[in-house]
Amino acid sequence: MLTLNLSGVINFDAIPYNDNFLLFGSWSWILLLFVKAVYDDSRWWIAFGVLAGLSAMAKYSTFAPVAMVFILSLTVPSVRRFWRDRNFYIGIVIFLALVTPNFFWMFANNFSSVKWVGSQVAAQLSPGSWLALLSVFYPLILLAGLLGKRVCALPSNYQRRCG
Repeated sequence: MLTLNLSGVINFDAIPYNDNFLLFGSWSWILLLFVKAVYDDSRWWIAFGVLAGLSAMAKYSTFAPVAMVFILSLTVPSVRRFWRDRNFYIGIVIFLALVTPNFFWMFANNFSSVKWVGSQVAAQLSPGSWLALLSVFYPLILLAGLLGKRVCALPSNYQRRCG
């Protein structure tokens, strides 16, 4: 149960920006829809395209799992076969239909949303950034303290031990 607190690790910037919490559910569903499309029925690619497009409009970081699926579709034969499937293309078209208007808006507005995020990030460590790091990674620190040397200890047939 303690490791459930690690959810903050995947959303380090969720502390000041609440829209990151949309990723908790949407990325899980995106992964599930990907697995269902590959192993169950290719019609799940349509739902994948809808959810990936909506999630990308909530947070641009959704392009990371979408890019992972794209790379897998090029490199893994069991996924690559979907390039011959009509539902795969329907999912792509739906995703692009949801995402493309935002790209037109960004071009028309000189990428103001990207520039704003860049203005919020400082390239230095400050007391505030250390506090944010500790508030996110405290479960790992606590777990390491509770488990202690038992995690580092090698089996008895090895001579080396931690510490």
